[in-house]
Amino acid sequence: MLVVDDEEAIRIISRRILEAFGYRALVAADGHEGIRLYGEASAEIAVVITDMGMPGIDGHETIRALIGINPKVRIIAMSGFAVEEQPGGDRLPPQVCGLLEKPYNTETFLRAVHIALAGPHGA
Repeated sequence: MLVVDDEEAIRIISRRILEAFGYRALVAADGHEGIRLYGEASAEIAVVITDMGMPGIDGHETIRALIGINPKVRIIAMSGFAVEEQPGGDRLPPQVCGLLEKPYNTETFLRAVHIALAGPHGA
């Protein structure tokens, strides 16, 4: 798993939840770092969980770049706002197999991960 979020607390709690349930977790503090990490380790990353509202490269741009690296990437988009309220709130591509609204609890987070792992790859 790769968690991309500009909020340190979100990165920490997400990694702890994932690791407590047996997943290996990488974290990135922004879209640039997330794209770089995914490019280096895409074969080892089953799902990317990315914040939609980050400074610099936002979630929409990050998602487009990830799809450019691997059109079959599985992505969970997370936000404190409705996705359509985000800048660039255009329709999400089929590689986005889940939406996670902040704040979330452990059960909701793990359910989104499970659904993303079980679902078909993107187009």
